[in-house]
Parts: sequence; C-alpha cells; structure tokens
Amino acid sequence: MNGTGDGKFSPKANTTRGMIVTMLARVEGISTSGMPWYGAGQRWAMEHEISDGTNMPGAITREQLAAILYRYAKLKGYDVSKTAEISGYADTAQVSSYAADAMRWAVGSGLLPKGSSNRLNPKATATRAETAMILMRFMETFAIIWKIPSGQLEGDFLEGGGMQRRPLAAPTASILSCAS
Repeated sequence: MNGTGDGKFSPKANTTRGMIVTMLARVEGISTSGMPWYGAGQRWAMEHEISDGTNMPGAITREQLAAILYRYAKLKGYDVSKTAEISGYADTAQVSSYAADAMRWAVGSGLLPKGSSNRLNPKATATRAETAMILMRFMETFAIIWKIPSGQLEGDFLEGGGMQRRPLAAPTASILSCAS
C-alpha cells in the first residue's frame, strides 16, 4: 500500500475500491501508472471479474473487500473451501447475498476480524489500517510472495503504519510483516 502523501499512511482513512484493485493489479505485475490513478487496476479487475469496476473512488465496505479478495483467491486457484458459519453474528442479516460466501470464507480463513459486540459490520467501510491487516493475513494464509517489479521504488507497497517489508532469499521478492 502506498502512503497518502507527505510520508503518511493515514490508517483511519477509508480504503477505496480503486486502491484494492490497484494493489492486486500490482501484485500481478500490471503497470498501474496513468490516469486516472486506478484505471489500470480497474481494467485488470474487470477483465478478470474481480470487480465490476464501478465507483472506484468510493469507500469499500468490509463485505465488498471480502468479495474482491474471494474472487481473486478463486482466480489464483487458492483453496477457498475453509469457511465459517456466520449465522451466530448479530448482524448476519445485513450481509448482502452476493457477499455471503465471501464473508463465510473471509471469517473462516481468519482474514476478516469480527467487529465489536459479536458483529461482522459488513456495511462498515474498511479503513486503511484494517485493509493492511486483512491483506497481510491474506498473504500469510495463502503464502503469497509479492514480487517487486524491477525499477519499483522500495516502499511502493507499504509506508509507515506499523508495517515493514522483510526481504526473502530472492533479491526481487518480499513479504509483508507486522512490526511489533
């Protein structure tokens, strides 16, 4: 995740749909330069049916984030069979039908933390801090190694916010980890 300017991460700011598809497109090695800033990610996500491409500048909800990651995991051939029963959460009825399988998978895989008071908060917007945590869990769960394209600046995927990059054996690869 890039910072939000001036060396800041803005952990309490909302994550947008454009941010998510741009990050995933970068993971896939897609150049995301150009205008609008999310355009290349949007095209990639639509082409691969990760997102319908609408409302890219809009804040993403927890269920939308789960749905996008679920579709991405299926695209990559990752095992999405681990699910959890979510009927015991106080706000299960608020989960949209399109996102129900994704929410069961996200909770079962340990990606989506439950909200306060035994709630999933599916309609709540995902903050940048929460999104960074969910993406880190996604990468750890599915053993994703993010490749840094040649010429990409260090810190293009994360800046600040209690996160750091830990180099792996290959000089062009890295994985994200939490700083304690």
